[in-house]
Amino acid sequence: TDIFKITPTIERTFWPLKSKIQKHSFSVTPIFIWKPDINFKNSDYAIISRWQANFRNTGEFTMEVSNRFTYLFNEFDPTGTPNAVRLPTDSGYTYTTFSVGYKSDKRKSFSYQIKPAVGTFFNGRKYSLNANLAWRIQPKFSASLQFNYDKINLPGPYPDASIWLIGPKVDLTFNKSLFWSTFIQYSSQQENIGINTRLQWRFAPLSDLFIVYNDNYYASNFAPRFKSLNLKFTYWLNI
Repeated sequence: TDIFKITPTIERTFWPLKSKIQKHSFSVTPIFIWKPDINFKNSDYAIISRWQANFRNTGEFTMEVSNRFTYLFNEFDPTGTPNAVRLPTDSGYTYTTFSVGYKSDKRKSFSYQIKPAVGTFFNGRKYSLNANLAWRIQPKFSASLQFNYDKINLPGPYPDASIWLIGPKVDLTFNKSLFWSTFIQYSSQQENIGINTRLQWRFAPLSDLFIVYNDNYYASNFAPRFKSLNLKFTYWLNI
């Protein structure tokens, strides 16, 4: 509520001949948000400038610059640290992030994505690394590992933080009607280790029976937080 937002995009695409690059493009996406209830005050904006190249082997390379502005209507701690000194109310911050990204050939049994980034962040700096590794053995098995790391450095008396998010996932296909997948996630910010495992039986077209088990633990001592066992049934009425 109380949001007026525009997200236009302008893009120029090139199709080179006799090159490993299938196409490449330059684009600019400004995203602006205003608050109508307070005289259309500009609360946020992001101007994302990007060059992207798509290779003929399905690989992809990206360079990006993000110029952002955030206005704080309430006190806020960008690191999520408990009991930390927060940035003050009614303060605005302009910051810039530079990033590069690469996605490898998705047709191969092993593929990967990687995206490092560096820049300013509110009144400090942030260094980030996002990566994904994927492995598949068709048509029965696939596995992936998602990895996110953010190092936030703020001037005193505000806190610093190193935030980790790691998430392996496994998918197994027994046959055309029975599937099993398991997702595990570790979050240093939430101090949580979560496990989600799901068995799916497709007994008819677009009709499934799901059995889902969730388990969560405190990351510090692996003590249990909560567990749940869920049953979901869907049936397609072909009328």
